[in-house]
Amino acid sequence: KLNVENATLNSVLSIRELENLASSTAGESDNLELIAANLVLKPKGILAADESGGSIHKKFENLKIDDTYDNRRDYRNVLFTTPNLEQYVNGVILFDETARQQADNGQNFTDFLISRRIIPGIKVDQGLTPLNPNSLETITKGLDNLDSRLAEYYQMGLRFAKWRAAFEIHLSTSGTILTPTTKAIEENCHIL
Repeated sequence: KLNVENATLNSVLSIRELENLASSTAGESDNLELIAANLVLKPKGILAADESGGSIHKKFENLKIDDTYDNRRDYRNVLFTTPNLEQYVNGVILFDETARQQADNGQNFTDFLISRRIIPGIKVDQGLTPLNPNSLETITKGLDNLDSRLAEYYQMGLRFAKWRAAFEIHLSTSGTILTPTTKAIEENCHIL
């Protein structure tokens, strides 16, 4: 199994490499290094299907699609049931709602992706909040109960997480950087 998971088109692991890898992962079915290595295997990529409620609402609004639970599930089902998706995608980042939804065949999306040899992950940040009441800058929220959410996601079969911080860049007319400020960068780094 380790050899197949770590093989490339032109080679497989040597016996010595395989023995070293097997001994370092003994008893660990979800070794972080193996997951990370598999997520970045070329020529595949990672599909970000983690649109939050606000993001997917805007997308659907532009397409004149009602933003309902069923339409969001159907949209994601179309993505995940794309023929041969596993030939192009190593991992998929899910949103909490999506991780709890089911494919047309009745499997939850997490198990469905795993059955296609695609590693499911989860977006764990919970959006942005103003840095302070008078600021246009933001910090990422979601640290509250992160440990319990991660434990639940792991039990659900999700094996990697995404956390992001967003910065808007604003320049003065002379080209001086107005934002992000050092304070906003430091606050987001502290959270990360």
